[in-house]
Amino acid sequence: MIVTCTACQTRYRVDEQELGGTGGRDVRCTNCGHIWHQAPPAIEAPTGKDASLIAPVASEAAVTYEHRLRPPRLAVPPRSQPASPLPRQRGRHGWAPFGKVLVIVLALLLVLALLAGVVARRWLSAMWPPAERLYASIGLPVESLGAGLVIGKIAPARSSDALMVAGEIVNLESTPRDVPRLRVALRDAAEKEVQFEIVDPPKAQLQPGEVEHFSIPISHPVDTATGVVVTFANP
Repeated sequence: MIVTCTACQTRYRVDEQELGGTGGRDVRCTNCGHIWHQAPPAIEAPTGKDASLIAPVASEAAVTYEHRLRPPRLAVPPRSQPASPLPRQRGRHGWAPFGKVLVIVLALLLVLALLAGVVARRWLSAMWPPAERLYASIGLPVESLGAGLVIGKIAPARSSDALMVAGEIVNLESTPRDVPRLRVALRDAAEKEVQFEIVDPPKAQLQPGEVEHFSIPISHPVDTATGVVVTFANP
């Protein structure tokens, strides 16, 4: 049978024989402690909808407690804290575009460096002579400065305040040749250079077999100068 507490409405499933026969007995609610006199009911146990609400539980010594039927309590969830932003991480391809640009830039710089080395190989060879053999080993021979041109017939003439250096430039090649600038150096009796000047050539280019004369004045030459050497000047 079903016994309901008259105070808190907690329901119990008990054996009718434990109520002391037809006279009933005092019972106590284990939920709220209320004591009342319970007599055996004169009606049958509830059926249908009411019976479906009663779940069977294991019997105890005197009175078996069954769960109290209450409406479910609504639990208020705690206020959610704003999530702290996660540190931005680059994906697997995050650096890919930058890496491609870097590779392209490095490749362009390498190509430019190679082109500059080819174009300026004469100047590099003049600054570092072993470079001439290096260029020759890779099939890029370096022409010497003023290749195909010859400077000759040097004739210095000293005056009271100047030195006039005359001579000629001859193109011995079968093709036109550009004429570099001229370097006029004065040397003493010990073949030591004591003074020099760099001047423009009398003509920028000579045709095959052409001869060009020049006359270069040197102002205030040193008194110890006894010889003159004319060569092509490095760029």
